[in-house]
Amino acid sequence: DVQSKASEANEDIDDLVKSTENARDEAVKTMNKIDYSNRNLLTGTSDEWKQYTFTGWQPSNIAQIKAEDEIVKSGDVVTFSLELDNTLDNANVGIRGQMNMFDNKENKYQTFTEFVKSGEISKEKVTATIPDNFKKLDITTVSKEDTKTEKTAAVRCHKLQKGVFATGWNPAPEDIVLKSELEKIKQAIINLGGSI
Repeated sequence: DVQSKASEANEDIDDLVKSTENARDEAVKTMNKIDYSNRNLLTGTSDEWKQYTFTGWQPSNIAQIKAEDEIVKSGDVVTFSLELDNTLDNANVGIRGQMNMFDNKENKYQTFTEFVKSGEISKEKVTATIPDNFKKLDITTVSKEDTKTEKTAAVRCHKLQKGVFATGWNPAPEDIVLKSELEKIKQAIINLGGSI
């Protein structure tokens, strides 16, 4: 009788261990599906509004990432986000963010955020998968829906991150290091009797 109770208890314990292991494995699978990183892959971006006036599709690219930079690779899922201010003029033209990806045959894969209508300010994002044989990725400052109308708009908080979520803006780690190094240089100049 004692042996049968011990045997039943062992079976119950084994079942609980298996159940716990299964629950753990399912949790790991779910966590792996959530693709998330808060690291900004774009250097030189800012949370200060920068104004552009332009007539073509876009004034310029804010960044270019090449395959040899090893920041992203084919198959990576990335999310580009930015804040757009379309309240600075009377031109009834929408503005948006844009990523252009190229493979080694120069095939172009364009992805766009939603348009921000005239008179609106909005944070927008777009998620894409880096194509096979990835060569480079261009991030635009801002783009618009026609090439004829002069447009004045402001943008800030450009961020490219791995994963499917657009988290709040933060500087790239490289920018933080550069700013701290700059402060050290400024202090050294002051210590030597100079001024800035």
